[in-house]
Amino acid sequence: GWYTLAFVHLAGHACFRLLQFLSAPNVLHDLHGIEDALGGRPERAGRDLLARAPAALRHALFLLFLERGFLDDLVDRMIAEPFVRAARWLTRLDAWLCGGGAEAAGHRER
Repeated sequence: GWYTLAFVHLAGHACFRLLQFLSAPNVLHDLHGIEDALGGRPERAGRDLLARAPAALRHALFLLFLERGFLDDLVDRMIAEPFVRAARWLTRLDAWLCGGGAEAAGHRER
């Protein structure tokens, strides 16, 4: 039943991606201007640093990056769960204000 929120999210995402798509040539132009001012493309210092790292460290970094830094759990705990709790509280409040409690609205707490 959250069609409006889903639509707003989709529209916002589409606008953000459109902005990225349209600004990409400007970013590349600025990058080439900086490279020209520096006299060429700068060398990437330490690009083989990971290759020289111990296998255990490489494995740990691989898992960290594979799990996106375990951000899913953090987002669940810090954003999703409080939002769901607030939504449940507001549902109960709405049912109470409309009279009859949560049972009248057809909602049951788990």
